[in-house]
Amino acid sequence: MNNFEDIQAGIIALLKERLALGSTPIVPEAKLFDELGVDSLDLLDLTFLIEKRFGIKLRDSGLDKLLRAEAPPGNLPPEDVRELRAWIPGLPDEVTLPQVFGYVTVESLVLLVQNRQRGSA
Repeated sequence: MNNFEDIQAGIIALLKERLALGSTPIVPEAKLFDELGVDSLDLLDLTFLIEKRFGIKLRDSGLDKLLRAEAPPGNLPPEDVRELRAWIPGLPDEVTLPQVFGYVTVESLVLLVQNRQRGSA
């Protein structure tokens, strides 16, 4: 099992490669969509790259909710927020799907990988 720092280094390397960021420093708190310019197609591609690199399966109902093409109207149900909060810390109780993207950070991806390696979330 990889430790947090190893997972983080691997994800940062994938982000730099996928987004052609070269030597641009990436910090764990960097917001994928707002600061690094990730879009939903990038996230889908990153999901597959992360799965391959770490030998895990990321796609599940929680991630699929985030990747779905159309956002449901209004706030996400509380159970969806709880599920997403396992890897997106700081997610408020009342949030719409489009707003969730603003909370996804590099650290979120690290937590998601760690949770999958442990068999949770």
